[in-house]
Amino acid sequence: MNSSSFKKFTELILALCIFQLRALYSDSKGAFDSDIRKWKLSTIKGIPKQENSFDCGMYVCKYMERIILEGNTDWTDSTSWQQDMPKYRAEFAYEILCRTL
Repeated sequence: MNSSSFKKFTELILALCIFQLRALYSDSKGAFDSDIRKWKLSTIKGIPKQENSFDCGMYVCKYMERIILEGNTDWTDSTSWQQDMPKYRAEFAYEILCRTL
């Protein structure tokens, strides 16, 4: 891929992300109190923890997927997240590009 193609690809990805974020923002209006001091916080024990300084975003996405989409808060079977992170990144990129996310 030459630099011109890569730039176009990058611009396409950015445009798709912005489109998705706008849709999510629009869909979430009124869904929660905007005063974060009123948000309920809870601690979940035994969740997988990242072992590096750059996978934090993917961990948050995996937590949300697990809790919101699957309704699962049992973390006992989630021991290999760090080693599976390349696969999770590829799945996430695919879902964004194919608009299945």
